[in-house]
Amino acid sequence: MLKSHFNCFRKKVLMTDWTGCPLYQHALSRPDETAILADGYAISWLQLYQNVCGIALQVEQQVLPETPIAVVSENSLKMLLLSLASLHCGRIFFPINPAFPDQKIIDLCQKMGVKQLWSAETSRLDSFSGDKVNIDFEVRAEIESENEVAPQVSIDAPASLILTSGSSGSPKAVLHSIGHHLASAMGSRKVLPLKQQDHWLASLPLFHIGGYALVARCIVASATIVLDSFKTPLPELLARYPINYLSLVNTQLFRLLQQQPKLPERQMRVLLGGGPVSDDLLDQLKNYPQIEAFTSYGLTEMASQVCSGRAKAGLSGQLLPGRQMRLADDGEILLKGDTLFAGYWSKGQLDPACDEQGWFHTNDLGQLENGWLKVLGRKDQMLISGGENIQPQKIEQCLLSLSGVVQAVVVGVSHQQWGQRPVAFIQWADQEKQLSQADLIIQLKPQLANFMLPDVFLPWPEQMTGMKPDRKALAVIAESLQASNCKQQQS
Repeated sequence: MLKSHFNCFRKKVLMTDWTGCPLYQHALSRPDETAILADGYAISWLQLYQNVCGIALQVEQQVLPETPIAVVSENSLKMLLLSLASLHCGRIFFPINPAFPDQKIIDLCQKMGVKQLWSAETSRLDSFSGDKVNIDFEVRAEIESENEVAPQVSIDAPASLILTSGSSGSPKAVLHSIGHHLASAMGSRKVLPLKQQDHWLASLPLFHIGGYALVARCIVASATIVLDSFKTPLPELLARYPINYLSLVNTQLFRLLQQQPKLPERQMRVLLGGGPVSDDLLDQLKNYPQIEAFTSYGLTEMASQVCSGRAKAGLSGQLLPGRQMRLADDGEILLKGDTLFAGYWSKGQLDPACDEQGWFHTNDLGQLENGWLKVLGRKDQMLISGGENIQPQKIEQCLLSLSGVVQAVVVGVSHQQWGQRPVAFIQWADQEKQLSQADLIIQLKPQLANFMLPDVFLPWPEQMTGMKPDRKALAVIAESLQASNCKQQQS
């Protein structure tokens, strides 16, 4: 049933309908070169291909074709091997954040129609109604002859289900084909010229599109994936391995520069995500000429990057090859192209979620400045205060321009007189040097209209440690604090 649905939304990518398996090609052309550095252990391209084939045979026997296998795990070698093996045998890799409670994972699997599951923690998820997949990760298949027919991969075959972040709503399962991931990786090379013998640290989780995309980039470019499952501090990893590519959110890079003022002298390219870059961080990067920082605008539905470029304040970058973008009359960013997802998946059914012309409506607002995209915020996050429209991201960008601000999120709280009012959460580089509310207002007044000035400035919650700020959770915290303050004033 899936195949008929999926083929309705086939995309014309800039390659043939079938392509040679890149793992097989690398195993023959560079068998002894390192494909993966996992916890200090080097795995060659030949070993990787043999391992993937051995695991794929086991997956093939336990999971039906073109159906999802849920994988609940932190980043690990086993998880990475299982993702590649699922691709190899035509099963859909569905990684799930292991931090989710068991019941949430089971509910997700039920919603997605998942019948098979593998968990890194075998003692978990006993109430899962489907089958637990058993894998012997030591099994390897042999390449019988260099003259054997090379395996062919259908670029239209469904490859992955990746959950959206759900930072402003419930997460959705996004279905991508092999071709989408390949097109995403090839287009990325316009700004990130990844090549053989480069080393990219898998610092983002594989259950996030940013983590999955870097694996595809490395496979396409025959670069080395560096994997650490021991949660080794980033400065130690940079000292131990010849890492020269990293995917980080802004706070990760900020902490790195704080923890390790002296970094290796080798050139490193850092792809930043998770929101706009603060002026403070850009100023700090001037002290590190060996670091090239790149901003990006991307989303799960487009297999990661859409626009990217050298880091500039408030800008996300230029459109990458294989993507198409236009701005609607109201400024909404519309997208399509070779990386556009097949649809949102639920129990084998697909909702393509595109308009009649094939454009995906992102709900993000943007504008172009000399060909560079500037994201202004989201349509569904607009606040209305006393009849005035307030875009939270405009306030956030002003806050990020202030010295010492690492991260800022503005949410709306209900107000009896004005309907809604903005409240700001701020993460400071140094708590002892944070500005008072009065000083913040003084600094923001030249940049913002009075009705846009936040009523309250709150410290960044300690529990907010994810890659992307959870706006819904922050709004709940702000509403709760306001309700508590109102009670105190009334008593």
